[in-house]
Amino acid sequence: MLLTHLRRRRDDDRGTALVAVIALSLVTSVIALTIGSVSISAVTTTNNTLGATEARAAAEAGIRQAESLLRANACPSSAVITSASDPEFSVSIFRNQGAGWTAAPSCPGNDATQVRVVATGTADRGGVSGGDKETLVLEAVFNHSPRQAAPPSIDPAVYAYRVNTALKNFSLTSEDQSINADLQIFEGNFICTNGAQVQGNVTLNNGYADLDRCNVRRTLHVSQYAKIYNSTIGADVLASGDATLSSNGSTVYSHDGSVITGNVVAGGSAIIGDGQSTTVGGSVTAAKASSTRATVDRRATVSGSLQSSGPTTVRGTVGGTVGANVSTLAGPPRPVVAPWLDLPYASVPFASTVWATAAEPYTEYVWTGPCTVDRNSVEWNGLAARTALGPVVVNALGCGPTGFNTASDLSDLDIFNHVTFIAYSFNFTKLYIDSAVPGERVYVHFIVPDDVVDRRPTCASPSGNIILNSERNTETDVTAFAYSPCKIYSDRDYWKGQMYGGEVEFGQQAKMIYAPASPPGVNFRDGVVSTPPTPPKLDALVSMRELGSGG
Repeated sequence: MLLTHLRRRRDDDRGTALVAVIALSLVTSVIALTIGSVSISAVTTTNNTLGATEARAAAEAGIRQAESLLRANACPSSAVITSASDPEFSVSIFRNQGAGWTAAPSCPGNDATQVRVVATGTADRGGVSGGDKETLVLEAVFNHSPRQAAPPSIDPAVYAYRVNTALKNFSLTSEDQSINADLQIFEGNFICTNGAQVQGNVTLNNGYADLDRCNVRRTLHVSQYAKIYNSTIGADVLASGDATLSSNGSTVYSHDGSVITGNVVAGGSAIIGDGQSTTVGGSVTAAKASSTRATVDRRATVSGSLQSSGPTTVRGTVGGTVGANVSTLAGPPRPVVAPWLDLPYASVPFASTVWATAAEPYTEYVWTGPCTVDRNSVEWNGLAARTALGPVVVNALGCGPTGFNTASDLSDLDIFNHVTFIAYSFNFTKLYIDSAVPGERVYVHFIVPDDVVDRRPTCASPSGNIILNSERNTETDVTAFAYSPCKIYSDRDYWKGQMYGGEVEFGQQAKMIYAPASPPGVNFRDGVVSTPPTPPKLDALVSMRELGSGG
């Protein structure tokens, strides 16, 4: 009995132990599974955290690279920067010119007030079990200082050291109606006929004016005499009287329907009216000697006073006082036109030229292509890519006296920045240049250098003329400047910009629109090299924020 009882008790203990072992195994399995799940979750969290950190670092690297390029004025033409290697990022640049951010990526250019940089960074490591890499988007906003240019009215629209021909049906207007399109002539006369017009001041350093159906929007100021026939002057007529009209001895002779809005001041006799109705909106002063006379003839009206150093004759209407034999009268000041400003190039190192020393410096490209370019000219078509890196001077002096010329089948050239062409002459059959960025103004200079620095135009071989023949107008976003110590001849429909020539001649139907386009640092009105415009620049960081993340 005792033995049976012991055996039965031993069997019961074995059962209990088995149950305990099974229970312990179950608990151990649960703990293992729990620990495994926690471990996997921890690895995933750690991997995601590291991925987000890497993605942020990559986005920050993209912003730093964009900032570096923008501060060097080296924004890529696409306004997009990418890096496929570690750190991996994609950056888009946007500009604000005061009317909001551009919808598509766009470099800041000259007029932007703010720049927005959006960078997407991608982590180097992949997700757990082959998941997507973490990404993060950062936005940085910078202030931006626009290009500060010289006042647009500083230079004349046309400066001619000499003019030997009449302007017939010529039109000189201004792109900006608040800026005068001035014409300055150092030696020579202003003979203007057949409906020609100048929307600015006309100043003759040594010459006379003979107008027949010609309109001048502002002041006509000459050193000799002014004959005005059936024409309109929008301001004053000033004639110093170094020479007088041989037919009647007058310094100012206005007749046959002419209208002078301002005053007439003559350093000699003045005759107003003869034939059709003629009006002067201001006063008339004839001041020189006791023999000087002032006459208001039949059908003429002077709204202001009439005064003379000698006798006066009134057959028409004078609204103000009439004074004869006034000994204290003074004639007009002599007109002032600055002497010629030489622009050397071949005789000086490039590093000392106005282009290399500009606040927004140019780089020189020595032309190796054909001297007559057409649509197949690789070098001509390749200029666009060069301008994407900054302003360029194209040195084509190697073309010699034949100069740089264009063929009639020239292809369009869309440039990202300003270009200056230097050659001994230019002959343009066609000229197709436009801005590669709509709304972004680019300047194109055509320069025949004057390497004899003596304040006079030196037109000697190999230097020659600039001939402008084209059936196509200067494009909306392009302003052009032509300079030659020899002749500039224009027979184009519309040349927009400026001209500065030893001699200037316009064809019968020539039209020109004035828009400031002088080379950097040059003041042609005063004939001096001045401080160049301040270039645009990226300023301080305004804000940085995270736009989103994922992976």
